[in-house]
Amino acid sequence: MDHKVSLFHISTCEVMNLPLSSLNLELTRRIWYALGFDPIDNVYKLLKLCLIQKPDEPHPYRYRNRYDEYGLVCDNEYELVCEILTLETSLTSKLKWREIDVSYYLSKFSCVKGQSYYVNGVIFWKFCTERTSDEIVAFDVHKENFTTIELPRLAPTRRFGQYGGNLALSYTHTPSYDPWILDIWVLENHEKTLWTKVTINLPKEVQKYFDEATPIGNFPSGELLLLCFERQKMEGTFFTYDAIKKKFTKLMIELPRSLALARRTGYPAHMSCLFDNIMFNNAALDNLF
Repeated sequence: MDHKVSLFHISTCEVMNLPLSSLNLELTRRIWYALGFDPIDNVYKLLKLCLIQKPDEPHPYRYRNRYDEYGLVCDNEYELVCEILTLETSLTSKLKWREIDVSYYLSKFSCVKGQSYYVNGVIFWKFCTERTSDEIVAFDVHKENFTTIELPRLAPTRRFGQYGGNLALSYTHTPSYDPWILDIWVLENHEKTLWTKVTINLPKEVQKYFDEATPIGNFPSGELLLLCFERQKMEGTFFTYDAIKKKFTKLMIELPRSLALARRTGYPAHMSCLFDNIMFNNAALDNLF
């Protein structure tokens, strides 16, 4: 089986071949990747989580009848193993995977759900166990350690977003069928698990687009960029929201279908979301408004 991994640079169209892992990937059931940036050392790092069969267990591909929603087995026959690769820019640097001991942090988890999301030096992931609901785990790219994030009350965990440079969870609902409301929970401090809630009332003319909505981030002018989905549609629509004017503006930006599907369903799991910034030319934005 070929276990080669490459990175593709979207802007330059360059492909970077990565070294092979030292893990026994023949016993690996599933692999997840996440790309993050270390702002202290000014380097990118690639994090890899593997669901590997324990040495004393039977063959990993024998028949079972217990599966999670992605068709992955969630039981104690497997363990999560973590490796990290520092992507040095020097041509003379030697790339090598390093294993990180995650037994203390991740021993209670049995699988990873959805794609990762990077914000301000931290990679966020959703983890699951057999007996509990989803939990958010944060990986500090510089310190290379994991912490568990306590969820705010009633906040959904289906999609990650970004608001004001922080991780955000969003939920569109209606308490009494009118008006529709977009609630956004913002993680102000991941070490202290400090959440704040932002509520946006949705006018009738945009409600049909907001069956699901994900905050992508804020422009320098303060407007919020939202990726929205209509019911039973895979294609996403972008909106900006001006909190001062209480105004929504639809942007004519076409989202690739594969990315739209991944953003809506959280699958494929190997996709890693990393936004350096969303700064646009102000003149170009003026033409859209």
